[in-house]
Amino acid sequence: MNYDNPTKSTPEREESIIGLDDVPGNLEAHHTENKQSPKKNKKWLVITLVIIILASIAAIGWFMFGSKSTIPTNNQTDVAESIPAAQDSLFAVTYAYGDAEKDGMELFWRPVDGGDRTSAKNIGQNNYITNSSVQGQQVLVVTSPAGGSSSGDTIWYSKDAGKTYKFLFSLSLPDPGKPSEIITSAIFSSDGKSIVYGYLAASDKQANVIRQVNLETNETADLFSVNTMGSFLEGYDAERGKIYFYKGCYNCDGNVQDTLYVYDTATKTEEVVFTLAGKAGAGLVISSDFTKMLTAQSDISGDGIGPGPPYVLSEFDIGTKNFKELTKIGKQVGSPIFGYRSGTTTAYFAKENTIYGVGQDGEVKLFEADKPIVNVLYVGSDSIVVGVGTFEDYVLSNFSLSMEKSIEILNGDQSTFLFGTTSQ
Repeated sequence: MNYDNPTKSTPEREESIIGLDDVPGNLEAHHTENKQSPKKNKKWLVITLVIIILASIAAIGWFMFGSKSTIPTNNQTDVAESIPAAQDSLFAVTYAYGDAEKDGMELFWRPVDGGDRTSAKNIGQNNYITNSSVQGQQVLVVTSPAGGSSSGDTIWYSKDAGKTYKFLFSLSLPDPGKPSEIITSAIFSSDGKSIVYGYLAASDKQANVIRQVNLETNETADLFSVNTMGSFLEGYDAERGKIYFYKGCYNCDGNVQDTLYVYDTATKTEEVVFTLAGKAGAGLVISSDFTKMLTAQSDISGDGIGPGPPYVLSEFDIGTKNFKELTKIGKQVGSPIFGYRSGTTTAYFAKENTIYGVGQDGEVKLFEADKPIVNVLYVGSDSIVVGVGTFEDYVLSNFSLSMEKSIEILNGDQSTFLFGTTSQ
């Protein structure tokens, strides 16, 4: 896969390690020029040595504490201040692939640095992936049954970066022709100690219960209920006891994600976080520190179902409850692609075949491909895991900003269900 090179030149750091040859009048030259003045020569020797020592200390101090980690781009020289660096510790890409009706879909992992795929689990015939979440070394996968399946909605859990999965629990399989119990969404808590999921009972479609599973004890507790036919969980800030979610109808048309809610587990109260005022939302991303959110919004599409291009990418400050418009995203392949760079509150987004970072000085080009971008799994300080091509045929690669090289991870299509990148 050939990519257009987005980093033709790297801004040079203004640093130097001062050695003997860098000091005006180095020792050997100065000694030669002052053979007739021994006392004066000793005086200058002491001064020169002092200068060398002080300069070396200053250079070492600058190198350790004053240097700036820059990300190479082709149009900005102060990216370090505009886009803060994050720590990359990628291990693998986790995903599913296979024929559900024939042999059952399999859960795989592949190293982000390239290599063969390794099978972690076969989820059984006639089971389909309906939800997934990745956080560090943890992966959860939700499967739902079709006719002929031997189990109801199930959650599989991995704590070793997707190498192995264990059965967490399964809902009951319904009788033929009867409504089934459903897991409407599932996510990890921010501390990684639990999973929260939406449970829609078969007997009462208006009682969507939010439940919590303790990953150490496997104990399950009901937290609160939502009086709609679906709840779509977006984030669980365990430190502050806040659960963010949308309301709607599971597997129904018309979910426009226009109003975001938050439930406080301490006060047991629910309130509105924001309303898009006649607009439709196209995805939500919450920063890892739960201080900011990104949302793409647009007018409701002509058929009255959901959003459509062009989109306005905006950032919501949870503390001040204010929106800030970041950029506009026009027509593109699929839904708008955006998020936060790993470990930061710095936004990125994709337009056609380019990924941009949003810094204090505006948009900064981070990556450019020769084909459209169809998915982005990770944007960090150096690594970008990105798929380019079409949904029917794309190449997922790990691109290094510093080395200006990409490593092919896998070839994907519409039967490839990407979960995310795991860390070591």
